[in-house]
Amino acid sequence: MRFLFAYGYSTGATPYYYERALKEVAEVITCGPSSDRGKKHDIPCSKNADILPIIKNTKPDYFLLFPEANLFLPDNIEKITIPKILLLSDIFLNFNWQKYYAQLFDIVFVAQREYVEKLKEKGVNAYWLPHACDPKIHRDFHLPRTYDISFVGTLNYWHNPQRSFYLNNLQKHFKLEIFTNAWFEEAAKIYSQSKIVFNISRDKDLGARYFEAMSCGSLLLTDLLGKNLNNLFVPGTHFVAYSSMAEAIKLTDYYLKENKKRETIAKRGQKEVLKKHTYLNRVRFMLQIISKYSFYSPSYSSKFDNLYKTYLYLNNPLFGLAKARKRHSFSLEGLICRLPVKLRIKVVSILTRMNWVWINRIIRWGYYLFRLKLEQVMTK
Repeated sequence: MRFLFAYGYSTGATPYYYERALKEVAEVITCGPSSDRGKKHDIPCSKNADILPIIKNTKPDYFLLFPEANLFLPDNIEKITIPKILLLSDIFLNFNWQKYYAQLFDIVFVAQREYVEKLKEKGVNAYWLPHACDPKIHRDFHLPRTYDISFVGTLNYWHNPQRSFYLNNLQKHFKLEIFTNAWFEEAAKIYSQSKIVFNISRDKDLGARYFEAMSCGSLLLTDLLGKNLNNLFVPGTHFVAYSSMAEAIKLTDYYLKENKKRETIAKRGQKEVLKKHTYLNRVRFMLQIISKYSFYSPSYSSKFDNLYKTYLYLNNPLFGLAKARKRHSFSLEGLICRLPVKLRIKVVSILTRMNWVWINRIIRWGYYLFRLKLEQVMTK
């Protein structure tokens, strides 16, 4: 079984872990751009490289694409005649265009469970494939657990005010250590030195931190996500869950004092993760699903509309302006950050929910819908 795995490499991104796991059970050739000079694909290429010559030269049985992180959307994707598989880890951020792009593929795996049904409604063969851990990287380094509670990840008042609110309040009560830009073994060593690892999800997403923290033997303290966790982990058995700021403080205080209880839950969580939730587990599930399908080579003309909608959304001027607006919001962000914590959270929450966000989305939709209709008229 031979895979051509196409993805844009960036430090700490999910596809790197899938590459490592897939190479344990199949022959893998990688291609794509890289933002790190230290990491080179087997076939380096640009972000919009023509994928057909690469497939012709490598002769894979399957084409696997991870377009996120360092964005990689190769040309002529719709003309590929071998089975096409799409792997998405942040569809909750990119659903506006990925709902079209996914329809170009035979099988699609997504990390967010609620989007499986949304894709199926559009005729996509979609499956839930949660994040995981890499035991060779996310392991317990058996270091002294000198950090009472830690957090590894992005801290940004503008993009995730709720996370900032929780972390600010926890710092007032405990010795909370916050680390940004920590990846691979560096992050694992931080977890290995932490008694408790704090997490608060983004958009109720079962993120990679769940699995990585537990894999390193730390007690995971996280918000309760309900159905996304029910068939994976059990609160109080594998991790500890809170439903409010007050409860997060109460649980942190309790488990810092109760060493044996904390260590027992942490060990159960670690055992469960290493048994069922490694990237090798995920890859084996992928291969199991792939083996069930009888693939054929469809005409790509019927899929052109979906491809066109995808590119129109990603390349239209309004999308570019939206990104420019975020880049130039530093002065506003700096002003808001000077406000008291409670007021700051309220202000950011109001701004991020203003109607102009939805107006902008409607304008984008109208733009690429108009261009699509115009193209259809001109080609008649």
